[in-house]
Amino acid sequence: MDIMTLLGVTVITGVLSIMAFYFSFSKKAEGFYEETNESPDATGFFLIVGWILMGLHKLYKITFRTHHTIALRITLFIFGTIFLVVGVGIWFLI
Repeated sequence: MDIMTLLGVTVITGVLSIMAFYFSFSKKAEGFYEETNESPDATGFFLIVGWILMGLHKLYKITFRTHHTIALRITLFIFGTIFLVVGVGIWFLI
């Protein structure tokens, strides 16, 4: 593999894991998607993440009526861990 490919995958998965961990430990659990939609960065990446979080939050509100916030936090923590493992593990596949 090329070193630029390794760095690119590491950076992208690192950013995704940081965002997932940030949203899983944020104090304002119901406003995850509002934080991303009101961000100063208008590239579209944060908007897509906000829409995904909004969809997950609405799905968990329907499925888990009393514990929808905990289910969303657990899901985001799991995805953050997966992205972190991929970002670090890609270096062992050289």
